[in-house]
Amino acid sequence: MGRIELSLSDDLRSYVDRAVETGDFADDAAFIESLIRDHHDRKLAALIEALEEGERSGVSPRSFDEIVAAARDLTGQQEDWMTDEIGAAIDEGEASGYSDRTLEQIFAEAKAKFLSR
Repeated sequence: MGRIELSLSDDLRSYVDRAVETGDFADDAAFIESLIRDHHDRKLAALIEALEEGERSGVSPRSFDEIVAAARDLTGQQEDWMTDEIGAAIDEGEASGYSDRTLEQIFAEAKAKFLSR
């Protein structure tokens, strides 16, 4: 497991301590992990919403790379899971003469693979 050292203001340290003392979290590490998970979930939800909005909007004049870059800019996503998983689905489609899967199914599969990491 990775280790991070944090410096907090006295006010923030007291806030974390109170959250642990009241039983909201087992310890300060659990509190920080919860914040990181919540942040990640919000970013992922924004990315998924952007993908779904793009799907609803129809065909774009932008290239695939431009769309991926815009989605990353919108959500702050720094990982390459979207490019890798959707790129693999596109490669698979080209190799097999395309499949009957919809974009929604491809995105759902990419999301499931990402969440299983």
